[in-house]
Amino acid sequence: ASAAGPPQVIQNAQGQLVSVAGNAKGTEEPELSPNRTQDLGKSMKSNQATLQPTQDPDPKWFNNPQYRLSLKTEVATTVYLSLLQSDKNDVLFPTNIMVLKAKASGRLWDCSEVLLLGAARETPMETRDREVTMEIAVDPKDHGKHFFIVCYQDLHPSIHGPGAKPDPRVQASFYLRAFSSEPIQLDAIPPAHTYTEHGEWVQGVSAGGRRLKGRMESSSWCKNPQMLVNFRKPTSFKIVCERSLGKGRRHVTHGMTVGLVVTRLYSTSTSTTSTAAKKKGTQRPGMTGTMGSTGKSLRDEDAPEIVDPVRKMQVLPTDWVRESSYANEEVACLFLSLTPQQGPIVIIPSLSEENIGGHFTLSVYADRPLKDAMMLNEKQNAVLSGSWAAETAGGCHLHAPPFEHKNSWSRNPKFSLTTPTRMTCKITLARCEKPWRSQVAKDSVGCMMGLYVMQGGSDVSRENVIAETTFVPGTEVTLECTLERCAVEDSYCV
Repeated sequence: ASAAGPPQVIQNAQGQLVSVAGNAKGTEEPELSPNRTQDLGKSMKSNQATLQPTQDPDPKWFNNPQYRLSLKTEVATTVYLSLLQSDKNDVLFPTNIMVLKAKASGRLWDCSEVLLLGAARETPMETRDREVTMEIAVDPKDHGKHFFIVCYQDLHPSIHGPGAKPDPRVQASFYLRAFSSEPIQLDAIPPAHTYTEHGEWVQGVSAGGRRLKGRMESSSWCKNPQMLVNFRKPTSFKIVCERSLGKGRRHVTHGMTVGLVVTRLYSTSTSTTSTAAKKKGTQRPGMTGTMGSTGKSLRDEDAPEIVDPVRKMQVLPTDWVRESSYANEEVACLFLSLTPQQGPIVIIPSLSEENIGGHFTLSVYADRPLKDAMMLNEKQNAVLSGSWAAETAGGCHLHAPPFEHKNSWSRNPKFSLTTPTRMTCKITLARCEKPWRSQVAKDSVGCMMGLYVMQGGSDVSRENVIAETTFVPGTEVTLECTLERCAVEDSYCV
């Protein structure tokens, strides 16, 4: 993982080369950081307009070995650096050293031209020297007292051929030496904490595609695999989704790009509270920074918990959300800095189009250990999408005898539910907010929705109802009930 190569140039789906360096701000708060207070009343349109990056951060370079060089005096210092490959290595690699401004703590997440002070080699070279060196003069008054040193294999496709990149299976040792005119301290920065999951988009099941189709939300997006993440301290992460493109499928899926959506697991409007907050009678904070309803800052132990791992069905206009650029066919990346009260979060990788299958690797790199990092259990969180059309919008049970002579209630969409053992089920009916917004505003009563659970197969009658929700004009309604074991032929009807 530490052989991550140089700052990368990524080719997007249109065949254009886009540089991913020089866009982030190192250890400073990134431009798209959710630490900033947001107005919960912003519309999805205005929110979306500011959250569409044209390119993703570098997905690999930050994994190279990093060191922090600190000046011990207030005097201008000249430092001579040497990167020497071990003579025990089987082969020599083209290498380079990069020096960037730093803070007293934290790690470097991106190569930023604003922070860059110099490199041993300004341009990539074909030569594979055992040693590369550089000399740099730094003044605490102009550059600060702390600096990042990054050592990497300088393999560039333009020099070493298409697809040139470090082979993670080949281990290569090196020595970094620093000689200075004044006292200094040189420390190795520990690697990022890494959490990796392998997943699959299954055609017709979990290949939900991108969240937005133009300006409209997709009802299939919630089918995508979801990763739940929680943390107890302010944490910075890089989230990377790498798509597996076999030679046989590359031409079939040409033009299909990969991307990420990160949002809060529980919507702002949801009344879910953490266990700690419940015990102390503190309301769970909204997405307005780290302040709760009382105006007091919550402590780390008050961070919301993943009390009930559930599928994220949609992103509401008041929800905080970040989305990658969907500009590349093979990899997507996002960088975030979050506080515990802004979690837990859910990471949803997807392809740009729905019903396209494939495998992926989802990795979260964090500067602190995470409390939770787990994929949502697909078998325990199944999801199906449907619609009400003219012939299937039958209304509630009031549109059936004895209230009406015609029984349009039975025309509603039906889903069978089989329970192999006695279990508690949570059934959620959700609809995309934006397409329904104008209809609900015109007729909130007529747009109220609900669901029924019946026994006795597909025979829709009031006598067969064993559980039901109230009808609400909102975007989601949930029913939790305990169901007895049933066979496939005697399945419940929803």
